[in-house]
Amino acid sequence: MSEPLPEKVYHAIRDRIASGDLQPGERLEFKKMSAELGVSTTPLREAMNKLAMEGLVELHPRLGAVVKRMEPQEAVELFGVREAVEGYAAERAAMLMSGEQVVELGDILAAMKRLIETFKSGKARQLSEAGEKKFLDLDRAFHLHIIDATGNRRLTKLLSETQILERVFRPHRIAHDLAVIEDAWSAHSAIHQAIRNRDPEAARAAMTAHIRRSLEATLSADRKARTSTWLS
Repeated sequence: MSEPLPEKVYHAIRDRIASGDLQPGERLEFKKMSAELGVSTTPLREAMNKLAMEGLVELHPRLGAVVKRMEPQEAVELFGVREAVEGYAAERAAMLMSGEQVVELGDILAAMKRLIETFKSGKARQLSEAGEKKFLDLDRAFHLHIIDATGNRRLTKLLSETQILERVFRPHRIAHDLAVIEDAWSAHSAIHQAIRNRDPEAARAAMTAHIRRSLEATLSADRKARTSTWLS
């Protein structure tokens, strides 16, 4: 059975928000979006209503829709959910992950390391747009691989939703320089090591520390962005 048109439109817009193609604060004009997607405004409005219920867009009577800008308290709540869910998932993964899955997790980590080495060999101070996308995709794949290893489909769905919301908050607030991506690799490496050692307690602790550090970096970057906007 083919997917209903409003669902197709919903997924298309949601994917663009998740990828960073549509940025926080960006206005989504219904007529323009209808033309881009090749649909009438009716399925588009249904899709926008669903996205608004998920907290991804805000609807305005005369403006259409706007990609939501998340507030710091929302980030605290979001990362709190991630800490609970992913700490548990890492603990379970240390007990349930197959040898093949452990190797696959290591492959994702190795790909991230190669990206770092390529970045080091260049002269840029921050990742290019393409490099940042690849880094974020690898980061997402690493976390989803751990969740998938639990065999819990509800956890997989929940993590996917929280990661999309996190990307809405983070895309251009954190500069992905060498220090940031090396810190992420180090945190992932500690998680992978704990899972490979079949140490549930260490896996949970490493994941919890990683997510708390990510929250601190997110809030710090947001404060700097707000201060910069005020000064300008």
